[in-house]
Amino acid sequence: MILTIDKKICDIEESVDIPISYDADNLGKTTKNRGGRSLVLTIPLTQNNIKIVGCPEDLHNASIFNSATHFAEISQDHATLLAGEVVLMKSSKSGFTLRITTQGSKWARDAAQRMFNTIPIAYFKSLAPLTVLESWTDSSPVKFFPIDRDEYPQSSSATDLLPAERLLTIGDYHPFIQVKVLFEKIIDGYTIESQFMESELFKSLYISGAYSSTNTENIENRMGFRARRSASTTATADHVGRVYASHHPGSSRLGNIVDTATPNVLDQEGEMVEDVWNNGHCFRVEEGKIVFRPLTGATAAFEYYIKYTTDHRIKSRKTLTGFDSIYLGEGGVFDFSLANRYNDRRGDGVLNRNFKYTFIVFNHNPHAQYRLTYTRNGVVGVTWRDFTERSVSVVTDANLLCSKPVLKIKQGSGWVVHQGDWALYDGYITEYGKTTVEMKIKGAPEVIAPTSPKLFAHIHFEGAEQGMKLTLDKQTAVRSIFSSSPGYGSMIRFADIAQHQIRQIKLIESIQHLFNLRFYTDEQTKTVYIEPYDMFFERGKVFDLTHKIDHTQTVEVSDLAVDVYKERTFAYLDYDGQTRRLNQTSQERVGEWVTTLPSAAAKEGSKRFTNPLFSPSQSVSDVYFNAPAAQILKIGDRDLVEPTDSISPRIVRYLGMHPLPVSQEWGYPHFESTYPLAAFHFKGDEHKSKSSLYFEDRDGAAGLHSFYDQQIDQETRRHKIALSLSLEPHEVESMLTCGTSNCDVRSIYKFIIDEQAIYCTLHSMGVYNPTKKSTTCVFTRLNQDQII
Repeated sequence: MILTIDKKICDIEESVDIPISYDADNLGKTTKNRGGRSLVLTIPLTQNNIKIVGCPEDLHNASIFNSATHFAEISQDHATLLAGEVVLMKSSKSGFTLRITTQGSKWARDAAQRMFNTIPIAYFKSLAPLTVLESWTDSSPVKFFPIDRDEYPQSSSATDLLPAERLLTIGDYHPFIQVKVLFEKIIDGYTIESQFMESELFKSLYISGAYSSTNTENIENRMGFRARRSASTTATADHVGRVYASHHPGSSRLGNIVDTATPNVLDQEGEMVEDVWNNGHCFRVEEGKIVFRPLTGATAAFEYYIKYTTDHRIKSRKTLTGFDSIYLGEGGVFDFSLANRYNDRRGDGVLNRNFKYTFIVFNHNPHAQYRLTYTRNGVVGVTWRDFTERSVSVVTDANLLCSKPVLKIKQGSGWVVHQGDWALYDGYITEYGKTTVEMKIKGAPEVIAPTSPKLFAHIHFEGAEQGMKLTLDKQTAVRSIFSSSPGYGSMIRFADIAQHQIRQIKLIESIQHLFNLRFYTDEQTKTVYIEPYDMFFERGKVFDLTHKIDHTQTVEVSDLAVDVYKERTFAYLDYDGQTRRLNQTSQERVGEWVTTLPSAAAKEGSKRFTNPLFSPSQSVSDVYFNAPAAQILKIGDRDLVEPTDSISPRIVRYLGMHPLPVSQEWGYPHFESTYPLAAFHFKGDEHKSKSSLYFEDRDGAAGLHSFYDQQIDQETRRHKIALSLSLEPHEVESMLTCGTSNCDVRSIYKFIIDEQAIYCTLHSMGVYNPTKKSTTCVFTRLNQDQII
């Protein structure tokens, strides 16, 4: 055996046992990657060693050796058995006592020290509609998925034929970050070998981002406000289709966007104005204009809850013409689209008898002649009505069967099928009507001071036809948010959307828990091997080591169940509002999977394995009226004493752009018949198969327990086998180095015992004696008695 310090050969008296310290149990514990092996040994006090280490009799220089970093290596027959930093523990005339420590994995040490938001991902974009839209299909690791916050719904307008349309805004999309990219950046500097990380499942995993969330209670109590209107007000669009939220009088003026922040007062309809405050009287009216003048300089954003009813004209089968743009001051233009939510009856098949319908030609030509035909009692092409108007009323026969309406246009002396857009609505629907919309918009943070207050004097609504009316509801409100977290139009970097107060290692541990991952780091080749338990061991690499068994030593066999609790539960963190309500309905804790080990050797009692980071998430439909089939993540808990806008870490799969049923359309900023489907659990449909991140099976979708099934099956009916192997130094070295043609920690081992073959994986290696060339190894027997 040869010991070198800084490549200088030391004198040693005898061979020592070298700690191998490999334990397969630690492959599933990412924190175990941080530490290395350690060996304490004493070398004799020789002139050669004194030159290398120093003279113990010189007290003034006794610690010089430890004032610098030194590197030691122990080898035999040209095989390295231990290498690492060496320190002098003590010295005397009997010798030098040294401690050699191998390096643990640098990536794991760094991940345990570094915060999540320092992961080096290059990202710099504006928080704008185009960024949201492009993220769904581009290669960026950051995607913005729609979420629905768990809130009690607002009341609908009594004057609208349909419920209020909830308009999507930037605040309805939350950033999610691809887990694969996060893994690659955390383990930077190493080569990752992983079939699982290249799978569609792993590539589809995204973790929710987080904006900064600081405690602003003091500044909020000092000068925060929430203001509302004291009355609903109606104004008429001017010649450019605008109405103005301004204090100036006029038919196109609504008054200030809000006008009171005084609690416990009556509005103009005699109702109490609720949920308003004005701390420090910083919200005020100056010369008729509303302003926020803080007591001291502050960074603040402003959230607008806007609810209004607009006159509309049916523009097409998809959209309405009405007030569909809001200007909230400099840099705050919010354009959207009013969805046509009325049902087009052309595709209903048989029409109702003796029923009035409204017919509209959208690309109407006032000089054209139109003919509406239908099939009546099986006769095709019966004229229903000739007309030249854009919209007309038609009535079906009381006794005859009517179906399949067709619009024709006159060309020359004949009639041809019209290729333009048209629709058939129930008769109570007219070309003109009213629709109510509501939205929340949070602007970008602004620096505001007493001498440069925030003005709310330049707000207007536009997009309507001249003469259309807009009624701004008295529930409209504005509130201050003292936070530097991004808002509409903010420029954002990765760190801005990654403000989870966790270390990077916690993400690794959380994903490991979900998929029963195994990590093995080969420091010699700087390679990290990552696979689920049932994929980690390479079935194609089988090595027969029967001839290596040292039969002079005893063989010990023990049940795997001895080290396992009889009952184990795999679960997520605490539940949010939607999941809690689902638990109450189903009288179970969704997401959990309980397994019981039938072996009598198992430990009595139970153990709970809870994910250290993630909570389960539910998807709900009927969130947006124009796309009721869309499955949207429901986040938060409306019953909390102090509701919060922050989102606890969530894990979802991005299943791509998903089709909506015919006649449904996604809203801002897409306006197409597809939407980004991100789900924790998806029941599947004709377009996409089932997918689930629950541990248990649910709705026919396999749960994540499938990643634990093989391991549990082994624990139920298999054994550990401890035996002594006679190994050459180079064989020991190669067993700890993966990716070669030799056997290693990922290989399958074959032994012929009592003339029968058994197949095992390496569970652990103890110490290795280079002189005796032997080590005690423990193997785990596989479920299969034959490897093909």
